[in-house]
Amino acid sequence: MNCEVLLKHSLLQMLSRNDLSSYKQLIKRGISVNQELHGSYAVHEVCRYGYTEFLEYLIAKKANLNLQDGLDRTAFMIAVEYGNTGCLKVLLEAEASWGDFFEAFKDFKGDNELEVKEFLKDYIIPKHNWEQRKAFTLVCKKLKLPKTLLRELIKFIS
Repeated sequence: MNCEVLLKHSLLQMLSRNDLSSYKQLIKRGISVNQELHGSYAVHEVCRYGYTEFLEYLIAKKANLNLQDGLDRTAFMIAVEYGNTGCLKVLLEAEASWGDFFEAFKDFKGDNELEVKEFLKDYIIPKHNWEQRKAFTLVCKKLKLPKTLLRELIKFIS
């Protein structure tokens, strides 16, 4: 195993275990908070696990919150996907990119029920995933969506 692969593996382990103190030591030694980690970045991993204190540290160290992982997801999208509302709130405060998923909602102009349903069919959230639905609702409120879309969204995820 070469040094770069070993470093990435160690960083991923620190992130998955919420080992902020060890991670800080590596950052002090010159490792970038924006180090690529086998298709993701530290901001993606902490948003996956819901480590808000770790995320706040990364933001303080100027981590790029708009990086996309190997699946073209931003940290914001991952926080919604995993239902980590604590991370989502931190990202909203830091004005992180919402990614294409939510940008689509910002520009929605439909005003009848059929248009809304057609638009929403691409954005299905499983009804059994309460945390993900709660995170999604938080974003929708922040977007100040048109009333017709918001009404359908509420019916859709309830």
